Amino acid sequence: MLGVQTRCEELEEELESERSNRTKTEKHRTDLQRELDELSEKLDEAGGATQAQVYERHLSLTHTHTELVYNIHDAINCIRCTNFMSL
Repeated sequence: MLGVQTRCEELEEELESERSNRTKTEKHRTDLQRELDELSEKLDEAGGATQAQVYERHLSLTHTHTELVYNIHDAINCIRCTNFMSL
């Protein structure tokens, strides 16, 4: 009978230890999930900023391209005009 009681006490201690470990593990998991959420949010913000930068760069390049096309057309017209006048 004493052996059974001792075994029950050992099992109760093990159970309490398991509960304590489970609580610590759950708290750690919660902390890690919170950290993951924060990092994901920062990554999304950084990605949004990058997308905005890419869009702004695209607009700038489109504007530059348009100006270049107009300048080329103006240069061609000037050459034509000069050639026509020299005839």
